[in-house]
Amino acid sequence: MQVELLVKMGLQVLVQPSTNRCFADDEFLEAGAVIKEDISEASVIFGVKEVPIENLIEDKTYFFFSHTLKA
Repeated sequence: MQVELLVKMGLQVLVQPSTNRCFADDEFLEAGAVIKEDISEASVIFGVKEVPIENLIEDKTYFFFSHTLKA
């Protein structure tokens, strides 16, 4: 898991809890991530789904990735 590599490089990785993900919260914990709902202390936020505009945190850098399934 890439989280483990980032943690070994000295970065703190915050992960919002979720039951709808390919990796379980416990797996992120084992890799060294911190599980917490409030990720407002993060300076860069990665997400699979687009965050509604009203939920964007001011002065943060966001990266969004499409999770598109095509038939």
